[in-house]
Amino acid sequence: MIRAAYPDELGRAQSLLQGQPLAPGTRFLLSIKEHPVERIIAAIPWSKSAAEDQSIDLKFSIHSSNSRGLLGAELDDLFIALEALAKEEKASTLTADFPLVEEHPLYKKLSARGYEIFQTDTYISAPGDEVKALFLSQKNKVSTDWKIESIRDRSPESFYPLIAVEGSLTPKQFKAYWDGSSRERFEEDFSHLILAGEEEKVIGILLATLHSNIGLNIRIESICKDHSDQAELISNILHQAAFLNCPDNFPQVITWSSKTNSSYQGGNVQSPRHILKKFLVSDPSI
Repeated sequence: MIRAAYPDELGRAQSLLQGQPLAPGTRFLLSIKEHPVERIIAAIPWSKSAAEDQSIDLKFSIHSSNSRGLLGAELDDLFIALEALAKEEKASTLTADFPLVEEHPLYKKLSARGYEIFQTDTYISAPGDEVKALFLSQKNKVSTDWKIESIRDRSPESFYPLIAVEGSLTPKQFKAYWDGSSRERFEEDFSHLILAGEEEKVIGILLATLHSNIGLNIRIESICKDHSDQAELISNILHQAAFLNCPDNFPQVITWSSKTNSSYQGGNVQSPRHILKKFLVSDPSI
């Protein structure tokens, strides 16, 4: 059975997410096993956001209480419920907001139901303690007119031109990551920028998100073209600033996109992962 979560079930539902952040206004569907006693077998957080064309996108993810996940019939019930919910919420699209490799059974299940690839990323991963130790051991010579600061309490608009050349986020997506209205957000403790000179020009920025509750993802690293000859130094300083704020035994793993020009040379390239989206056909009778 698929139904909305009751208020007294939200704590249990959120515990299945294992620390994954939630977008503001997130609500939950639950997959329930009714016999012999009722219990939650999966939590499905969902939220709405406006797409670039102002249409409504309904994002969801699936978190199971056991290793096998949901079975075929349970998934069919869930997808039917999600499409009904999207219609009720006047959404034009449904986004499976979790990356999947093509070999994953859920990727095949979603594709069979009309979901298409919306975004593809290839990530590189490395042991967090290894990368952290490398950057913390460095003796970087910081220019006397440079300041290293957190992104805390800063407005995103002035920084977008610097990261726009990377092309991974639209201005709307960038703002959502910045202000926390996205499920993922740039973490202020681990995201820094370097300001240069009296005019405090931003010459480099590193923006990190959390990966579950054990890892750190370098989402964006961008360096001003005017300082390309100092790119390695700037990158090293930004990474060091991030790791200085990390507690012991964190991160256990660090990931970054293959598109990111990181100064760290190493890690294991993972298989491409896809975000899938379904475009819903509107009912002309409505």
